[in-house]
Amino acid sequence: MVEKIDIDSSTTGKRPTVFVFYLLRKGNSVLHFASFLKSLREYRTAIRYTPVVIQKGFPTGFRHHLIDAWVTEDGERAQVIDVSDDGYDLLAYRKAALQADTDYCLFFNSYSKILGHLWLDYYVNAITELGENSLIGATGSWQGATEDDAFPNVHIRTNAFLISRKLFLSIEAPLISKYDNYMLEHGPRSMTNMVIEGGGSVAVVDRNGGVIFPEQWPDRNVFWRGDQELLLISDNRTLEYEVTNPRRRLRFSRCAWGQERSHVVERSKARRFACVLRDKLKSLYAYASLLYVLATRSSHPHSRKPSNVTYGMSARGH
Repeated sequence: MVEKIDIDSSTTGKRPTVFVFYLLRKGNSVLHFASFLKSLREYRTAIRYTPVVIQKGFPTGFRHHLIDAWVTEDGERAQVIDVSDDGYDLLAYRKAALQADTDYCLFFNSYSKILGHLWLDYYVNAITELGENSLIGATGSWQGATEDDAFPNVHIRTNAFLISRKLFLSIEAPLISKYDNYMLEHGPRSMTNMVIEGGGSVAVVDRNGGVIFPEQWPDRNVFWRGDQELLLISDNRTLEYEVTNPRRRLRFSRCAWGQERSHVVERSKARRFACVLRDKLKSLYAYASLLYVLATRSSHPHSRKPSNVTYGMSARGH
């Protein structure tokens, strides 16, 4: 059961803090991280936050060369939390949250890319509206974990979600295998269901800042519907939908929303190929441009030094 939280910053006088985490896996292409960092530079936010890179599976003492390119609008540089390579995304998030001194955690998986300005503002506005016990995602789905699951199976996808640290750490579930992660995302005892059972709310935020509740998801072109033109944060699964053929698009949409609520926009084969090529070229450009930024910064002796704050799993005994 999820612990109910009652935190009112207006009575405590304390401004809530937000840590934004990016999961950097050793086995992934550097282009994913470069694309994420490029999207941060392209789409700004007015909310102050602390950037954190979760280095998963890297040698002790290693610091990825692109981390120094993550600098917030007010000049704060990315910190690092090192975790071992056991388990999957949600276990890495739990390990990182244990070490983070913050009120809220926004977790981005390795394939995340931001697609609109004021992205963090939209997340924070949503959780302010719905309350600290809420779970806010960039995408949600009605799809079940298996074909035998009841439909609709409402759940927030864990590619990019905002949750209070205390609420997240109160969720008890095994997170060793990939199956464990699937179950916590969209199984019968999903994080979404536990939040709702604890009296909280769940919602998706779109590219325009709209707060979309589960019953409205099939009618908004955010995830696996239409051309996903309201999507705020993309990932590998939204890209898969974007570049695939119309028949497969329709199958995806039906899986997420059912036969009657599915809707797709057809694209020609040439346009799909152009989309794949554009994504690859943008990733390569992002990597090259970030290397240039870092090289230019290092050539100026009066430029600000990167943060030396690095947390290891052994630092606090976790």
